[in-house]
Amino acid sequence: MNDLSKKYYSLKVKKSDPFISIIILNWNRKHLLEKTLNSLVNNIPFKHEVIVLDNASTDGASEYIDDWCKKRKKCRAILLKENIGGEAINIALKEVTGDYIFISENDLEYSDDWLINLLSRREYPKSFKTGDEAN
Repeated sequence: MNDLSKKYYSLKVKKSDPFISIIILNWNRKHLLEKTLNSLVNNIPFKHEVIVLDNASTDGASEYIDDWCKKRKKCRAILLKENIGGEAINIALKEVTGDYIFISENDLEYSDDWLINLLSRREYPKSFKTGDEAN
């Protein structure tokens, strides 16, 4: 965490911050997944769980996810036998235990203050969203 992030954190985020559930949906992007998962877990300063859901990948991603999650206490793998598209997120949503849920793509790289910035926007409890708007 850089100096600016530390200052921002001390001003905007309380010590009683909630437990965060993070869902990552994957399908045939093993080549991108490693960077996404590592940048994600290396930049979470709060209590959390990560649920990585694979939509029946054929590129070895399912095996990678299973192995990656077995090495981490805070990670669970859900490996589907068939690709059901975005509906797979509903399966993961039934498994979350966090106070807040963050749903992510499998092709992102997270900065050191991404979650601090996200949580600092909680002016309206449990009713904020982030992300791109679709036209």
